[in-house]
Amino acid sequence: MNNDNFVVSTVDHIKPFRIVSMSGDETEFNIKTSSKKYPVGTNYCTFICDREILVQTDRDEDKIYIYNIESGENVMVSDKLVKSPCGVAVGPYDHVFVGSNSTKCLVEITPGGRVLSSHQVDMWYPRYIAISKDKKLLAVSNSAKGAVKLSLYKIV
Repeated sequence: MNNDNFVVSTVDHIKPFRIVSMSGDETEFNIKTSSKKYPVGTNYCTFICDREILVQTDRDEDKIYIYNIESGENVMVSDKLVKSPCGVAVGPYDHVFVGSNSTKCLVEITPGGRVLSSHQVDMWYPRYIAISKDKKLLAVSNSAKGAVKLSLYKIV
């Protein structure tokens, strides 16, 4: 989120994400969300610092929620490319990359919620995504038992 705070997904809590400070203090966002309790591995989030936008995935409902922290507005993204979304990371132009477990791809979405494209990955169940600080490299790993893989991609 910034140099002093992290945004983290929660497990079995009525708030799907929280702010955790470097000292371990927890606080809530002052935005309206569903009070759905997420089991382990069904709720991932990231934060677009420059825009004060929080992005959350809901694996069980095949949806992505984009919350504007300043305005309180939110957008729900549902698309045929987004099936069992999980890991999420912020890339170039503040586009969001989401792992789509059931389609073996990464889906690229604008901060406003428009699905731009999908990028096939050579692995089953792409779950965890990380993007380098310079936004030029993307790492993705999966959760396929017996076929665990870590791949690194150059973003062009």
